[in-house]
Amino acid sequence: MYLSIIGYDAQIIRVSSDPVRAFEGSDALFQWVLSKDLTSRPDFQGLVFGLWKNGYLAIYLITVTKARRIILNPGLKDEAPQLDGRVQWKGDLSKSLAAFQISQVNAKDQMDYGIVLDFGPYRNSLSDSIRLEVKGKRRRNGNIFTLKKIVIFPARLKLLRMIEKGKVCMRFLVRTEYYTATTPVKLNNV
Repeated sequence: MYLSIIGYDAQIIRVSSDPVRAFEGSDALFQWVLSKDLTSRPDFQGLVFGLWKNGYLAIYLITVTKARRIILNPGLKDEAPQLDGRVQWKGDLSKSLAAFQISQVNAKDQMDYGIVLDFGPYRNSLSDSIRLEVKGKRRRNGNIFTLKKIVIFPARLKLLRMIEKGKVCMRFLVRTEYYTATTPVKLNNV
């Protein structure tokens, strides 16, 4: 779903879902499409991404100027220490894309974030906010297992699912040997 905010011949279109959902330890990406040729407007100063509280941007995290200069909040260690060093600009103003990434998200990062387009002191700024929802750790990919050799049989390749002590595990034949997969780790040249 897209949300469009229009004002002063400028527009913000939210590309990210609201809320943005991310698993603990993964990266969260916030994206907006901006008016075409926004940087060619004389009144456009830049945009700011930060923490949104009570209807406004309360703590700025990162600023991107019209000249495409990226400025991290120098006071972030004091204002939002849990985010220090984890917020990055991933957008491209020449392509009218505003995108910010918070890496290695955790439960403390679950809050509202926002973007503000700055048109100088004589115009109201356009803004939008979005919530980050952090879920528990992602389960491992289904094809990553620890292998425990159980039986050696020169038989044809089979894939069986079985219930073992309340857990679903897989038994399969690798190089004519059966293995049981139980604990997540990488398979290397088995």
